[in-house]
Amino acid sequence: MDMIPTVDASAVVSADVAPARSPCCQGHADCGVETACRPYPDRLPWLWKCDICGIQFSHPQPSEAELCMCYGPDYFQGFGAGKGAQETAYSAMKRHTFQRLFHLVHRFAAPGRLLDVGCGLGEALAVAESLGWKVRGIERIASAAERACSGIDGIVSITRFEDWGGSESRFDQVLLADVLEHLRDPFSALARTRELLVSGGIVVITTPNSESLLAQIMRDRWFHYHRDHLWYFSKRALRQALISAGFSVLYSGHAFKTYTPRYIMNCLGMAAVPSILASARQIEMVTPTAVLDYALPPLPDGMLFIAKCIT
Repeated sequence: MDMIPTVDASAVVSADVAPARSPCCQGHADCGVETACRPYPDRLPWLWKCDICGIQFSHPQPSEAELCMCYGPDYFQGFGAGKGAQETAYSAMKRHTFQRLFHLVHRFAAPGRLLDVGCGLGEALAVAESLGWKVRGIERIASAAERACSGIDGIVSITRFEDWGGSESRFDQVLLADVLEHLRDPFSALARTRELLVSGGIVVITTPNSESLLAQIMRDRWFHYHRDHLWYFSKRALRQALISAGFSVLYSGHAFKTYTPRYIMNCLGMAAVPSILASARQIEMVTPTAVLDYALPPLPDGMLFIAKCIT
């Protein structure tokens, strides 16, 4: 295993960062702030929605200093990745999700070279490597990258995807698992992803669905609305973004994920509803660890796209 450090992103500060323009509108001028409105101006004044393509985005985007505070060394602990038995349960939960994902991916691609962008604590890398993939990861949080390195033979670079210097050879698969919504310019990222793939290589994307039933029910309390999420796609918008970047969509559907009660309560707490947060913490205090960390049957959360690079 190897880990490649890079320049600390916290040294870079940018204020009032404008969002990238969406290429999703066909027959219209590029959409952006000029064609957008704020769906929840009181509670989420930074959230905008394009009236043409439906993409939601953060404007202004947080500065790099703000994002570095979001992506602190304890970032994944906020989702239940603690220590000891709790850490083991979190890792098992994530690995189960990725085992299911790769079972589907193998319908479209045999194991080869894999790049996992935003690899987190490395569960996808470990699962992929066990299935015969030669893996490489990119992760901006140094402590997470160190953890990811500990369980694989591949390389993990500590950097943002935007700053990554690239690889000496191309990949058969690029994985963007709950990453696209974090990138400042996901459209440029998709274009670069295509350049990193071999002819016929695939990109695998999971990301929240801004038009999901849960998003419509929870509205401004949807737990995916937080400052490190800069973009929110619908299925239609993401499909068009992939096509515009030079991909052919092979598969689209729900992203099924395995969760534990502890993880679900942490996500509900992120919705910042005081009554829900207080109740979640009280329940967590009196619930046995074995129940909190019990792996529930896979549930649909967000959307999954598998797309092929067009030569």
